[in-house]
Amino acid sequence: MATNTELLDSTSISKPPLFGIMFSDKGGVGKTWFGRAFVEYLREELGIVVSLYDADVGAAGMLTYLGSRDENGKILDEQDATTGVFDYDITDDRERYTFLDSMDNDTPVTFHDTPANTLVALSRIADNGEKEGREVKKLATMGEVLVSRAEAGLNRPFFMHIINPEDNTTRSVRKALDSFPGPTVKHVVFINKKEARDNDDLPFWHGEYEGQGKDRKLVSGYKTRLMLEEMGGYQAWVPALPPRVAAKVNRWKIRFSDMATHPKLSVTDRAQANAWWRETKTVMAGVWKYLND
Repeated sequence: MATNTELLDSTSISKPPLFGIMFSDKGGVGKTWFGRAFVEYLREELGIVVSLYDADVGAAGMLTYLGSRDENGKILDEQDATTGVFDYDITDDRERYTFLDSMDNDTPVTFHDTPANTLVALSRIADNGEKEGREVKKLATMGEVLVSRAEAGLNRPFFMHIINPEDNTTRSVRKALDSFPGPTVKHVVFINKKEARDNDDLPFWHGEYEGQGKDRKLVSGYKTRLMLEEMGGYQAWVPALPPRVAAKVNRWKIRFSDMATHPKLSVTDRAQANAWWRETKTVMAGVWKYLND
């Protein structure tokens, strides 16, 4: 594994800022959990300034965990995106422009944690929310904005996705790849080991097979993964924190970087949490390297 110094050296000051979106059309898949891990790794381990935005005011998960607090532990009403979390409602006509406007800053990384059905909200920023039947049209205008800024050397856009055994998580990735194709826009797919032990648990992502032995072949459910690979995307299996420990971390709003010493966790909890965080940081180091290659 590369050292922190090597990882920082791989990110030249001359490179355009990264602009990232944690994205899934399906709710409850762990977007905020994995987004937190990525941001904490950059801020706490690498010392990189991240402008962090929580676009899901209904859940406000990112704000709850990483927002700046006062001396009594209360979340501050006024948040600096570079040290805490700036929250806004991407579904609100008056606030959704925060998404694109946030691209115009000089911090190394800007990152948005978004709610389910974000494609609808994004379409209304640049495509006026045009629909065909019940489906939102391809986000041609928004895609053009991200690609044009990348080609002009203003930003390096990327999407992060979560895959689990359900087919709608795969379909969510496909929608994003169709609207924001690589390699100009980079795509990272996290596979959650909490819900999938190996490829066989992911029939809609890794595919389903027919036949035995030399006659065994893929017959369906793999085209989106191949599309990601052809566009130069990146896949990463993320370890699962034991449910008992995860429940306590969520209940007490414990930052991942604080788990190894937090008094609300038992000795066993802290040991398991520390092992999980160490392995997860290795995963995030690979993601960071990919984004900067």
